[in-house]
Amino acid sequence: MNRILGPGRWASRRLTPHRAVLLALLLLAAAAFVVSALDADFGYEPSDLLTWIVVAVVVSGVVTYLCAFVIRVPPNSDSWLITGLILFFVLPGGSAETAVATVALGSAAAAVSKYVLVWRRRLIINPAVAGAITC
Repeated sequence: MNRILGPGRWASRRLTPHRAVLLALLLLAAAAFVVSALDADFGYEPSDLLTWIVVAVVVSGVVTYLCAFVIRVPPNSDSWLITGLILFFVLPGGSAETAVATVALGSAAAAVSKYVLVWRRRLIINPAVAGAITC
């Protein structure tokens, strides 16, 4: 019986709910890049998508680790990446200049909200929602 359940136990230890969401978002991002490259009517160029995803993920990561350092708590390594990817899907649009600023502002606001909008170590509002509302 252990032979049958063994691989499942390994997967359940490695594939946490955060990691499952992260993998799903990465697959969706890959699909967005493929559609953008193959479909002329998609509306966004792959270079635009690349810029927005890099800005969202980098700003989210830097601000999360900076806030964690200042408050002296350990950051959740999957959470900031999930937030950056969600904001990549929610925020892009408009001209290239305003879109980059919008994604950067939204990602920074989302990361800060994880440390400011909390009650008894619980988030009051989803950080991606906080970032989207800020924009």
